[in-house]
Amino acid sequence: MSGEPVFVGSRVPLQTLFDYLEEEGGLTEFINDFPYLKTQTMKVLENVARLMIDQQRCA
Repeated sequence: MSGEPVFVGSRVPLQTLFDYLEEEGGLTEFINDFPYLKTQTMKVLENVARLMIDQQRCA
């Protein structure tokens, strides 16, 4: 995928998840469209949440 980060074992770019999150359907629609990525999606969101919490603590 031209060096773009993707979900492991797929050709779905991580950016696709973030694009969905900006839309009305959000996470639910992403999971419906890519059900095989549900576990990986939760791990990505967990890591993003941890980074956000760490940044809040350092601020």
